This record gives sequence, C-alpha cells and structure tokens, in this order.
Amino acid sequence: MPAETPIQVIIASRSEIAICGLVNSLTRQNDIDVVGVIHSLTDLFSLLNSKKVDVLLLDLGDDNENLKLIQTLYLQCPKLQILLFCSAIKPYIAYQLLGLGITGIISWNIPLEEIYESIQLVAKGCIVLKHENVSSSLLIYFREGLNKLNERELSTLKYVVEGCTNKEIAVRMHVAPRTVETYISGICSKLNARSRTQAAVQAIHLGVIQP
Repeated sequence: MPAETPIQVIIASRSEIAICGLVNSLTRQNDIDVVGVIHSLTDLFSLLNSKKVDVLLLDLGDDNENLKLIQTLYLQCPKLQILLFCSAIKPYIAYQLLGLGITGIISWNIPLEEIYESIQLVAKGCIVLKHENVSSSLLIYFREGLNKLNERELSTLKYVVEGCTNKEIAVRMHVAPRTVETYISGICSKLNARSRTQAAVQAIHLGVIQP
C-alpha cells in the first residue's frame, strides 16, 4: 500500500470506554485514517456499505457470535482485513476463525504500539497472532498446513514469494497458466489463505520460505 494512502480503519466495539485510548492513539498516525467507530452490528454493516474500509478492528461478540459474523463479513466484504480483539479465546475457535478468513487475533493486553503495528501488517495481508491463548497452537497448525503442500505446490509458492505472476510461474514450471491457478487454489485451501499474497506472506512469516 502506497505511503501516501492512509489505511482506512473501522473500530467496532461494544465498550466505548475501552477504545477511547486506542482511537486517540491511532488518529495521531499519519498512515491510518479512522473512518468510523461503532458499537453495534447494525451500524457496522451500514458503515461498511457506505465507506471504503481496509481494516476492521472487531470486538463485538462472544466466540460463537464472532464465527457467524466473520462468515457473513467474508461473503459480503471479501477484501476486508479483519483484526479481532479479545480478552479470551479458545484455540479451536481461533482455528475456525482463521479458516473463515480472519487476518489477525490480538489481545487487549498488548501495548498500543503493537496494535498499531498489527494494523499495518494485516493491511498488507499478513497474519498476525498476538494472543497468549492461540499463538503457539496456531503456528503449529500453520506449519501442518505447509507440510500438506505437495512438491509442485511448494515450488509454486516459492515463485509467488519471489513476485512472479501466474504466467511467469507457468513458464518456469513448464505447465499451462490454468495449471498454476489450480496449484494456487490448492495452496490457499491447505493454508486457509484468502489470496496468493496472503499464502506467501504466511510462508515468509513462519520462516519456511525466504523472500
């Protein structure tokens, strides 16, 4: 994302008091534009329909409510990057949320500076896990996903990390572009990634593939 284009952020939380400090901190950042602060699902969908939004900071429900909400958001706003705030979350719920396309899970206990950094990362498609209940178990899960990739898929992922287009990958691997699309579809499915870019960033984040 170009430096001159601020990240458009909505903060959705039922607690007005809890987010006051966060809003004040983020509005001081030149590369972030807080385009809305809302406290209900009705307001959330109304705002998403009226504004361009890059990142949603979400803290509106319990585990089961979040599962339903994020599934709906993924269908209606597939390009939206979702960063979930929570004080407690079960690892298996986090597993399901990431499978639905959520981009990050962070704890309310982390410093404001780390929240700011997390927004920057998810805006680029990175997966951010900064929650004591889920980080270690989910990193294991992601590594298991990478281990499921076959040789052709892993080669394709390496080329994606290098910045190659599908046509360039097809030439290098001596296959048809449609075959590359099939490989990438398999990669995204096994890694629970929403895009080829997110899959590549995930592999780099885990140190499996060096950029």
